[in-house]
Amino acid sequence: LPPSSSSINYFSDFLSAAMRSLFAAAALLAGLLALAMPADCNPEGDILYMQRAEWQQPMTALESWDPTLVNPCTWEYVTCDNESHVIRLDLRNVGMSGPLIPELGDMEKLQFMELFGNGLNGSIPTTLGKLSNLISLDLQDNLLSGTIPASLGAINRLKNIRLHGNNLTGSIPSSLGNLTNLMNMELQNNLLSGPIPASLGNIKTLRSLHLNGNMLTGTVPQEILSLVRDGSLSEL
Repeated sequence: LPPSSSSINYFSDFLSAAMRSLFAAAALLAGLLALAMPADCNPEGDILYMQRAEWQQPMTALESWDPTLVNPCTWEYVTCDNESHVIRLDLRNVGMSGPLIPELGDMEKLQFMELFGNGLNGSIPTTLGKLSNLISLDLQDNLLSGTIPASLGAINRLKNIRLHGNNLTGSIPSSLGNLTNLMNMELQNNLLSGPIPASLGNIKTLRSLHLNGNMLTGTVPQEILSLVRDGSLSEL
C-alpha cells in the first residue's frame, strides 16, 4: 500500500530533526576543537622552517628542525624563553649557505642572532630593523653583499653589531648613530665607501669601533674623536 500523507510528514519531520541534531553536534565539535588548539600555528617555527628551506646545509645540521612539533624550543641551535618564544639563534660555523629571508624580521622576541662563520649570501633584509628586542646581531665572516640597511638604526636595544668579513658595499648609514645602547660596532673588512658618519659620536656607550679594511674617505669626525678623549671609546 502507498504510504499515507501522515506517514510521509512524520518521516520528513524526523529527518529534519535528525539533520538539525547532526549540524548541532558538528558545531559543538568544531567549537571544542577550536578551544583545544592554540590561537596560532606557531609562526616562529614556521618562519625558521621557511629559512631552513632556503639554506644549503650539512646533511644533519638542522635534522632536529621538525615542523610537526608544538614549538621549535627543542630544536638544536634554538633557545626559547619561559613562554616558548624564540630568543636565540646560535648557528655559528655550521656550514650554512644561502640567503636570509625577510620573514626573520617577524620574530619579535628574538634577542640574539648569531649566524657568523657560514656561507650566507645575498643582502641583509631591511626587515631585521623590526627586531626591537635584538641585543646582538652577529653576521660576521659570511658572503653577504649589498648595503647595510638603514633600518638597523631603529633597534634601540642593540649592544653588538658585527658585520665584518663580508662583501658589504655603500656607505655607513647615519641612522646607526641612533643606537644609543651600542657597545661594539664591527664593520671592518668589507667594501664600504664614503665618509664616516659624525652621528656615530652620539653613541656614548660605544667601547669599540672597527672600520678598517674598507674604502672609507674623508676624516675621522670630531664627534667620534671626542668619545676617545672622554675615555668611553677604547678601540678605534
